[in-house]
Amino acid sequence: MREGPGASGWSAHDAALLGAVASLHTDRKISDATWQALARDLSHTQLIELCMLAGHYEMLAMTLRSLGVQADAPPRRGAASRGSAARRRSR
Repeated sequence: MREGPGASGWSAHDAALLGAVASLHTDRKISDATWQALARDLSHTQLIELCMLAGHYEMLAMTLRSLGVQADAPPRRGAASRGSAARRRSR
């Protein structure tokens, strides 16, 4: 993801989605070319929802950073699967 939509391995649709979100973040607008690429697979309503969803996460990130909320530490490798197995055994 850090390489962006131009990195190898993304489908054309996924690259367009990543490009749209990156454009919304930096330019506050999806380019006409990206909009047209997304419109091949998404309805007009879904395109609007994409803008709203990206904006929501941007707003959430700004709020959390402003409040000084610290990110949780990543789980230790294998810790989640051990916890799930323990929960299944305790039922």
